[in-house]
Amino acid sequence: LIQRPRSVEEISNAIEQSIASTSQHLQVLKRAKVVHTERHGTSIIYSLAEDTLDVFVAMRRLAETISPHLQVLRQQHATIPTITFDEVQEALSQNTALLLDVRSMEEFANGHMSGAVSFPLSELSTRMSELPNNKPLIVTCRGPYCVSSDEAAKLLMEQGYSVSRYDDGVGEWHVQGGILSSQ
Repeated sequence: LIQRPRSVEEISNAIEQSIASTSQHLQVLKRAKVVHTERHGTSIIYSLAEDTLDVFVAMRRLAETISPHLQVLRQQHATIPTITFDEVQEALSQNTALLLDVRSMEEFANGHMSGAVSFPLSELSTRMSELPNNKPLIVTCRGPYCVSSDEAAKLLMEQGYSVSRYDDGVGEWHVQGGILSSQ
């Protein structure tokens, strides 16, 4: 839900749980005012309540601190150079790098880091000619566990581009003070 609003069916498919179980969990979150709903025809679309992004980011950080499994997963990305929030901000303000968001067009349209360009992973190989050869590229996706940004970075590196990865997603960007845009 941090990425974009979704129906119960979409969420249950994504998390591989039954629709009934997913619906029950979403109802608990709705009663707690963590999510809100909007009816679209016969579907109910769930989205995060506006002031809850920082809570989700804090929960993920807590889970990383106490879970050795998540710490190992984070280390698997160590082969790709990472760049901090402040470094991304500076590169964007000085126009010294291009920030590529490799999430889907729907996720990008729902909200993205100000200054990012949409380059879905599924289109990257066919759109590489649009990328500048003389500017470093910063790849971003859903967050530190998103394999799409790893795949994009590796593909770009193989083609000779200078690439780094912004490890966090739009939620962390917003919590750190970054501006989000939507289309």
